[in-house]
Amino acid sequence: MKCVCPMGGDRTCPDDCPLAVWASLSPSDRKAQRRTIAERLFREGFTQEAIATQLGVSHQTIGRDLDQLSTMDNTPRTSSRGHPRGGRPRNRTRPTERANPPAAREAMARAVLDEGQTVERVASDHRVTRHVVRTATERELGRREAQAEPEIDRAALSMSAQQKLDAAIRQEKRKLAAEFEQLVQAKVTEIINEGVLPSWKRRLEEAETVLRRNRRRGAMTMAEFRNILSCLHTDRFSQLFPGMEIDPSLRRRFDRAFQEFKRVKVFLVSEEESPTESLASTVPRTRAEWDAARERVRQRNSERARTASRRSGSAVARP
Repeated sequence: MKCVCPMGGDRTCPDDCPLAVWASLSPSDRKAQRRTIAERLFREGFTQEAIATQLGVSHQTIGRDLDQLSTMDNTPRTSSRGHPRGGRPRNRTRPTERANPPAAREAMARAVLDEGQTVERVASDHRVTRHVVRTATERELGRREAQAEPEIDRAALSMSAQQKLDAAIRQEKRKLAAEFEQLVQAKVTEIINEGVLPSWKRRLEEAETVLRRNRRRGAMTMAEFRNILSCLHTDRFSQLFPGMEIDPSLRRRFDRAFQEFKRVKVFLVSEEESPTESLASTVPRTRAEWDAARERVRQRNSERARTASRRSGSAVARP
């Protein structure tokens, strides 16, 4: 028989070809036999889209015709050359979690957790993917952990039990706080040792290099600087005017001028006569050295404060 299917081409079909039978039917007979022919074509490997194209109906119509077709009747679909066709057979669901009831998931989890079977073995036995087995196992573990740790109602405990529970909670909070503080301090130490201190030292070295380069030729000699500095010291008034009372405001002005002029020494005197003091070498290399330096400064400041307090007290007590 000459091939009559729209995509058949110039070839001969067998006498029982369902498409040839379909072509010979009247419109009323086609409606009555469409489901039978659609099921036969589907068993022969045609997809729903191909069947709808060959019979000239919509894809939804063929879907309704094949709703009653059992998955046991689905046969591997192959092309005209015997190669497997793409897609999956109708009514064959993917091995997802929805395709496995809770009882099946519990059985898979028990096989892994209690019987010691591997995930691959369980997946092969139940014909599911390894992801489904892992998900079922994780959920079963969570369920068991929740059952192993029942919720404790504090109000249901006795007064002594409540006090013990509160003490245990306080101890655990202190323990967690100490562990957290230790982690924080370790991170701070890492940041200081690897970032802050090396950066400070590098910047001080760069500043000292620039300062030494600009101090090659000073504005005055060291002798000139010391002469002017000595004139600004308030002790010079006592030498020039012995027994004369100096106004306190004037003394403060000269003290401030003395300190200000002393600070600009590095800009006035040459590097040769007054070498720049290296501060980069005094920068702590680790946080431990930094903490030790802070403690020394704190002790020195405390000692100065005590000395100043004793002096002020003796001055008040003096008649």
